[in-house]
Amino acid sequence: MSEISKVRDEDSFDLAAVSSWLEQNAGISGIPEVSQFRSGASNLTYLLKYPDRELVLRRPPKGTKAVSAHDMKREVLIQQRLKPVFPFVPTIIALCDDQSILGSDFYIMERINGEIFRRDVPEYVTKDDARFMGDALIDGLVQLHSVDPEILNELNKGPGYVDRQVSGWSNRYRNALTDDVPDGEAVMKWLDSNKPDDVRLCVIHGDWRIDNLVFDLKNKRLAGVLDWELATVGDPLMDLGSALAYWIDRDDDPAFATLRRQPSDIEGMPTRNEIIKSYISRSGINCSDFTFYEVFGLFRLSVIIQQIWARYRAGQTSNPAFAAGPSLVTSATSAPWVVGSPSPSAISDVTCWMRTPIQPRRAMPNWRSCPTTSRARLEGMAKPMPMLPPDGEKIAEFTPMTLPSMSNSGPPELPRLMGASVWMKSS
Repeated sequence: MSEISKVRDEDSFDLAAVSSWLEQNAGISGIPEVSQFRSGASNLTYLLKYPDRELVLRRPPKGTKAVSAHDMKREVLIQQRLKPVFPFVPTIIALCDDQSILGSDFYIMERINGEIFRRDVPEYVTKDDARFMGDALIDGLVQLHSVDPEILNELNKGPGYVDRQVSGWSNRYRNALTDDVPDGEAVMKWLDSNKPDDVRLCVIHGDWRIDNLVFDLKNKRLAGVLDWELATVGDPLMDLGSALAYWIDRDDDPAFATLRRQPSDIEGMPTRNEIIKSYISRSGINCSDFTFYEVFGLFRLSVIIQQIWARYRAGQTSNPAFAAGPSLVTSATSAPWVVGSPSPSAISDVTCWMRTPIQPRRAMPNWRSCPTTSRARLEGMAKPMPMLPPDGEKIAEFTPMTLPSMSNSGPPELPRLMGASVWMKSS
């Protein structure tokens, strides 16, 4: 399926007004051909094709406010500041804050030439290509995390990032709680009791994955990094943990492979454990137990799902895909999660999955009969707008989920988020 499609009726805009503004403010004349990228469920992204160039327009969905998830000025600030020290950032052409043009802020940037790989790759992609992409994913993240955070000083709240994230997301879950889901207190208590200090503060991407990277396979180079809406100053291991949430290994159960959103399981790609080990080696960060960072990412997803369900129940959205909310959140907050050698009773309690640090993801016998899982696979949503926006952070597309890969200990209870793995069906 092509990445680019005809502009959806509900996402159309006044092309003449944009073209006139571009000519006046960027010296770009002419009326371009316009199409829409299928990705971009949070902010809308369009291709403007001129005879001699291709540009990209980004704007929020209609009716949204400029919270962090849709703040165009923030996105532009991040990319302009990073461009001189992190060359993979797109070049910004112009920012428009005149809302009479489109009804919201928007910005224009150059399109990065290269390839973006999502669920499947073309036949010409070799094992060496896959190995290169895996290395580029790790090296790019290490390079980003080495950028002096002073360049984004406005976003830096100082030490205590991990603590703020745990308390912030716990509060958001409590605030969005409805009477048809578990209270999740056991998970929140474990996170609060086991949170580490910040390993350090650096620039983080917040949504680092293969399908946000642009590759030049011919020359074996990383050409660009997209979707900077989640970027901030934070803990690098939290960023890595979020990235691993999307990773499916080759020896994972075939049921999990159906949830894959990026080609992480093709021959040549590193495993989750290999990514962690390689990142730690290349970054020089000391980490003997990665459990907390992956656990937190899973919990954050359960909060996002609950916020969506609360919006649905309150009548703030009528999207039928959101109707699975209560069953998904129940799946995400009610079952024990076992790390290490599980007890028989614990095994019997886990209805969708279980995995130990040395095992691949395995589906339990009744996985295929799990109704919430089946529904989530077919419906779901991506980059939802939460009822309560995160503090200094935005919502990403956290699918599919992972389980702790290099871990020595775990919580007594953790979201079994297999049943809560959700994403947007194609429009």
